[in-house]
Amino acid sequence: MATQFPYFKDVLLDRIGHYVYALIDPRNDQIFYIGEGKGNRLYSHVAEKQISEDMRSAKLSTIHEIEQGGQEVQ
Repeated sequence: MATQFPYFKDVLLDRIGHYVYALIDPRNDQIFYIGEGKGNRLYSHVAEKQISEDMRSAKLSTIHEIEQGGQEVQ
């Protein structure tokens, strides 16, 4: 079965347009990434983590470490 990724519903996307978001490390409650998005960009980081380890950015490495520890990015 395919992994179900979170997403914003279309009715909400029509209302919010562009937005700014922060990814927070639950291990220390620190912001480790701030981004600007439109559509479901916020949730694309979940899909990006599938990239091979040698091509990961610091952001993706942090996401991977958090999830390997059994937690989720906030």
